[in-house]
Amino acid sequence: MNRQYDHGFERKETNSFGIAGFTLALLAIFLFWIPFLDFILWILGVIFSIIGIVKADKLENGMGLSIAGLVISILAPILVLLGGVTFVMMLLSVA
Repeated sequence: MNRQYDHGFERKETNSFGIAGFTLALLAIFLFWIPFLDFILWILGVIFSIIGIVKADKLENGMGLSIAGLVISILAPILVLLGGVTFVMMLLSVA
């Protein structure tokens, strides 16, 4: 017996590109000590987040994660670079 039950809920399609962009942006932050991989993750995070924003307009779903992924992907390299410069400056001032 194969029955399908309709409870009156509409299933919305998820914005997989927005989720992927956000996830890649977070991975780029946590894996900042691996230079080449970090750069690739940031670029992919930006690309997938932009695709997710465009796709979210069509789906009317998932705009938040796409924007968060884009913001993290843009700000993370700047923050890591500033942290590295600060660390080097601290090392040079001690010596």
